[in-house]
Amino acid sequence: MTTDQVQRLPATAPWGRRRLRGLSRLVREEPIGVVSLAFLVVAGMAAAAAPLLTPYDPYELGPDALTGPSLSHWAGTDQYGRDVLTRILFGARVSLAVGLGAAFLSTAGALFLGLVFTYAGGWFDYLYQRFVETVIALPSLVLLMVLVQILGPSVLMIIVILGILSAIRGSRIMRSAILAVKAEDYVQSATSVGATSIRVMVKHIVPNVIALSIVTATLQLGSLIISEASLSFLGLGIRPPTPSWGGMMGGDGRQYIIQAPWMLIAPAVALCLTVIAANMAGDMLRDRLDPRLRGRGAR
Repeated sequence: MTTDQVQRLPATAPWGRRRLRGLSRLVREEPIGVVSLAFLVVAGMAAAAAPLLTPYDPYELGPDALTGPSLSHWAGTDQYGRDVLTRILFGARVSLAVGLGAAFLSTAGALFLGLVFTYAGGWFDYLYQRFVETVIALPSLVLLMVLVQILGPSVLMIIVILGILSAIRGSRIMRSAILAVKAEDYVQSATSVGATSIRVMVKHIVPNVIALSIVTATLQLGSLIISEASLSFLGLGIRPPTPSWGGMMGGDGRQYIIQAPWMLIAPAVALCLTVIAANMAGDMLRDRLDPRLRGRGAR
């Protein structure tokens, strides 16, 4: 055995054990957060593999209309004989795609806007902050309904609208964090020795606020999913027959709530569990990535 091999052995084994100890400690300290994160991962995998998990087609009409939950149809069927559970799995694609896509766009947009207007300063920053206050003051759902009606209710357009609106609102949080980092001594030192604004942003500011961006995105996931479901519930979101949780509740589910309550209850349970899991996972990430909260928990 060579000297290099001997030196690599003690470093490899403890690394794996440290990871296992860290994972077990995380499960002990944050059991709800870990379960919630696992639920989101499983939900995403189930949505992606929906055609493999169910023998039914979400659009094909069937002979068994309005039948209750059974071994062949675990969540019953709708008025067209379509399997409700199958439509929930395919509807998860829409809800998770909108939530994740809008959260990513919101995070990137809020960080970009915070950096640009923090460094622009002066009247540019002042006018932009008044614009942000105006957007925050407007009723979110009403503004969302108007924009979707103008621009169209496609999945991509809903992601863009939700992402931009959330980015504008979230840019105020990012601006505060960027200003705090910008005032640190090491940033002032880098500026004094001639570092350009772009270099300061990339090397010093972005790495110190990226954790806040991740936490913000995770915490927004649940509200973004609810926003899409609200639009579909009101008939302004994803158009039938494309399955979406809000559309299933607001259209057929509301119409047949007495005759076939499972049509409303099944997608509502899926929506509630996903939103709760997203919020709990976001809380866990916030506790882990925010050093102030981590230190408070240690005490």
